[in-house]
Amino acid sequence: MIQKIGTEYQRNLTKKLAKESLKSEKRRNLMVVIAVALAVFMVCFVGVVSTSLAQMQRNHALSQEPSEQGYTASFVYMDKEMMYIARDQMKLLEGRIPEKANEIIVSGNFLST
Repeated sequence: MIQKIGTEYQRNLTKKLAKESLKSEKRRNLMVVIAVALAVFMVCFVGVVSTSLAQMQRNHALSQEPSEQGYTASFVYMDKEMMYIARDQMKLLEGRIPEKANEIIVSGNFLST
């Protein structure tokens, strides 16, 4: 019986200290909650964006055709938004980006083989 009273007293004391700590450090607790929420949001956002970009690239790939020399040509449809997303992967050495429906971009290495 004595041990039960001591355990109950410890629980009550722990609860009381926890409540007082939460009340006295409201600003700090709020900042911790906001930081955790932002971290979770950023991790989820990065995952969704990377998955979406990979899916968009898979959806836009029309076909792949290997050449006799071992090169592979990928035929990809891209609208203006996709061209903007993939701008760092495509550096034009000469010419311009296609503007009409019947225009294409072709690698010089693929044409020379």
